[in-house]
Amino acid sequence: MPLEINIKHLENGPKTYQGEIELEDLNLDTQDELIRPCTGLDYDFTAEILDKNILLRGRIKLGFQFECARCLTPFEKATEITHWSQLIPFTGDEAPPLDNDCIDLTPVLREDMLLSLPQHPLCAKDCRGIDGTPEKSPDPQSSQTEVEKKPSAWSALDELHLE
Repeated sequence: MPLEINIKHLENGPKTYQGEIELEDLNLDTQDELIRPCTGLDYDFTAEILDKNILLRGRIKLGFQFECARCLTPFEKATEITHWSQLIPFTGDEAPPLDNDCIDLTPVLREDMLLSLPQHPLCAKDCRGIDGTPEKSPDPQSSQTEVEKKPSAWSALDELHLE
C-alpha cells in the first residue's frame, strides 16, 4: 500500500509516520543488474507544514542485493538515509497531485532511495577483485622509479646516427 498523508491532519501541528512500504508498491526499477531491492522500504519521519510546503524529516531504509563490481560476489546490504529531509511544495511544477487532500509520498521516497545507491557496489572496501590482486591507486613515487628503470624508446633513437 502506498504511503499517503492527509495535509489536513498536519494543520494542527507536526505528525509522525512510521511503517513499511511493501516492495511491490514501490515499483522500484534500478535498471542495474548488480543492484536488486530485496525488502520493503522502512520509514520513520515527521511531517509538518512549513509556509506553502510540507517538510519531511526522519529516516528511510531499504535492503538490497548487490553484486560486487570488482569480484561479482553477491551480498546483501541495507541502504539507509539517517538524516533524510524533503521539502514538498503545495503548488508549482514540483508539487505532487492532491487526491482528497492526500499526497502520495511513495514516488518521493523511491527517488531518494535510488539517488542514494552506490554507482559501483563493493562487497568490502578492500575487495581484491576476481583475480585476487588488490586494486591500487597509482603511487607517483613508484611510477617514477619504474620509468627510470625502463629504457625509453627515444633513447634508442638518440643513439642512432644517420648521415
